[in-house]
Amino acid sequence: MRVRVGRWPYPYRFAFGITDDTDQSNAARVRAVYDFCLSLGIRPTHCAWVYHPEQSCGIVHDQMPEAGAVLQDPEYAAVCRELIARGAEIGSHGVSSGNNTRESVREGLREHGEIVGSPPRVICFHKHNAENLYWGEEFSSSSIIRWLVRRLVPTSHERYEGHKQSSAYFCGDLMRARFDYTRLFRTVSLNVLSKNPSMPFHLDDKPYVKYWFSCVAQDLRACRRVSARSLDKLAKEDGLFLLYAHMAEKFVDDDARIHPEVQRAFSLISSREDCWKDQVSSILDRLLAIKNLIVTPRRSGCVVSNPTHVVLRDVQFRCGREKIVAQGGQVLRPDVNGVFVLPEIPAYSAVSLFKSEEALAAGDPRGISGIEVLRMKLEEVRRLLLFRSDYRSTKLREKEFVEPAAQVRVGTADGE
Repeated sequence: MRVRVGRWPYPYRFAFGITDDTDQSNAARVRAVYDFCLSLGIRPTHCAWVYHPEQSCGIVHDQMPEAGAVLQDPEYAAVCRELIARGAEIGSHGVSSGNNTRESVREGLREHGEIVGSPPRVICFHKHNAENLYWGEEFSSSSIIRWLVRRLVPTSHERYEGHKQSSAYFCGDLMRARFDYTRLFRTVSLNVLSKNPSMPFHLDDKPYVKYWFSCVAQDLRACRRVSARSLDKLAKEDGLFLLYAHMAEKFVDDDARIHPEVQRAFSLISSREDCWKDQVSSILDRLLAIKNLIVTPRRSGCVVSNPTHVVLRDVQFRCGREKIVAQGGQVLRPDVNGVFVLPEIPAYSAVSLFKSEEALAAGDPRGISGIEVLRMKLEEVRRLLLFRSDYRSTKLREKEFVEPAAQVRVGTADGE
């Protein structure tokens, strides 16, 4: 039985999330744009700085650090704690907008958790910070691709040393211990999974990052492309619209007015009952667990295995049948769209699904394959041929034994 599993919890058909960098922000603008988002049920991930910068940004090309609110500012820190209480997420945009030494990173990550009450799980590196991991051309191990990046992306000439143990900016082990998800690529397509279906993904040659993920770039331009048609397409593709934005800088003005294009796009997304709107870490947790789900088709059913530490709830799937029987005897029936729902697949466990009550009673979801049946039939033919050969051999032996004996008995009678 073939089963096609959906990515999102039932009844959602696509997901929407936001990674929001804190560049050019202040407490008032952050509060305004997040009041708007949370009122619509949208739960962004705000990536914050901890300190005001002490160094310039970059090694090769010194740049002025970006301005913006930091968690050391009491008013902004209070806003961030309030956002967490209301369902938003506070991630990291690095320790500061300037270069940060190993010790600064260590202290900054510790203070981040202490100030807002929960440690960050998501990080979006800031521009040209020296402590960024595998950034710029450093990401690629191919000399050809690195050459192309140097030619096509002027800012790639910067140096990044967060993953180099000999550098004062080395912090890879600290980042690995703290963050689950690190933003990497940006797409133009609204459905980031259409370009990067493997996200979140790990790379063995970049051990200091647990998992990379991608986002949809372009801020306001991405919002302008949101329409009923584009959202229908996302739903059809079981897709993810994960927006990478600078909301306090570009989505709201100093008078706390939300840009009309943002109001229109976010209101349209909010109105969709088939859209799962959640924090970035929750969305990526779900993607990672679903990606690792193992579906083993069997002749009379299938086995769905969850090898991860995440309890998967409301798992939706299609299989083109009128009913399915779960282990334990629970009969599952599809909704009007042909979607079945498994209420829960516990962590580190498996669930067997059967085509019928008869298959459940037999208790063998594997059954037997057509090839195996053919092989056994050939074995049966072979057995019959061997039996026939053995039968003939036996008859010949019996004949050889009986005939001499008969001759002896006849001779004895004549003698009498």
